[in-house]
Amino acid sequence: MGDKYKNQTFNITGTWPVISAPVNTDSVGNYSESVYASTVNPLYTYNYSDLINSGLAAGVKFQCQSASVTVTDQAQTVTKDTGFWRVYGGWWQAVGGNVYGDDGIKSEIPSSLAILIPPAEMSLILPTAGNRRGLLSYGVTRPANMLGTNPNAKVSTSLWEKESKYGGQVYDWDFFDKRFNLFAKTTWSDGQAINYDDLGIGYQIFKSAGPIFAFDFSPTGTQKAIFHVNGDLRVTGNITVPSGAFLTVIAKGTITFDQAVTQADGWYVAKNISVPCKDIDGNGCDKTDSQFLGNGTFVGWSGIALGRTRGITNNTAPSEKFTYRQDLFLNAPKPMRMYTKYYKPFVP
Repeated sequence: MGDKYKNQTFNITGTWPVISAPVNTDSVGNYSESVYASTVNPLYTYNYSDLINSGLAAGVKFQCQSASVTVTDQAQTVTKDTGFWRVYGGWWQAVGGNVYGDDGIKSEIPSSLAILIPPAEMSLILPTAGNRRGLLSYGVTRPANMLGTNPNAKVSTSLWEKESKYGGQVYDWDFFDKRFNLFAKTTWSDGQAINYDDLGIGYQIFKSAGPIFAFDFSPTGTQKAIFHVNGDLRVTGNITVPSGAFLTVIAKGTITFDQAVTQADGWYVAKNISVPCKDIDGNGCDKTDSQFLGNGTFVGWSGIALGRTRGITNNTAPSEKFTYRQDLFLNAPKPMRMYTKYYKPFVP
């Protein structure tokens, strides 16, 4: 059965019990089992529930001979070949927006999406309902196995991708620290209540001189809130932004989305962005995470770490899904709107 299935158990059932149940695989995944031969009731059926419940396999993919074997003679040897759907690790997907990785990207898109009814599209970037599509670009040579080993995985239906290293302005905390000097700001700190009052100008900038350990603010109506944090920020609850509102969080350090967070709307800009997995006992991911839905724009200038994994559910849906929201771009208030000009000398 292969090294992946070493030291595991499964069952063989029939009219006559197997000699030694359950069946055990050895240190390299091989097994053998003796059963009673009979010309009256010779049928034995394989039961892989233990393997599947262990999380090593997602189900039976194929059985070359049949689901059962027939043993009628004492000297008879039966060989049975079975293939299993693997349990994929966590992976991510985008919808309707561009994706860029300065050092490349990685998302292992599972071939098991084919078993869904109807089969799911095996693309890194899906189109929106309105057919808005996205471009994948990266600043290095296309990484090997960027989308895993699934031969049907692709960037998108339009196949838009380009090696193109970003060399433009870095819109990070330092940039906005200078930018916001032109606008009124509200001093704010960790644990302090957020009282939105834009005084009629249509937006409010909250500025923190230190890290924020618990953040879950959701604007309402047409509120447009900007948070500028000199340090790390931890999102501890779901964040929703209605269609007429706007929210951006700009952190000098890392923005972390707690394991309990399942949705975060808005623009998030930081040195690093982290979506870690649940690890209660400290021995690695528990593989019981909820799906994270990010709706808006997420920028980690040094990196984005996506760690959620959901066990067998990874086989049919991504652990993290990011959907571009054009309405947030249209609702962005004046402090977030930049106008640039590019002058190129022309010799007639």
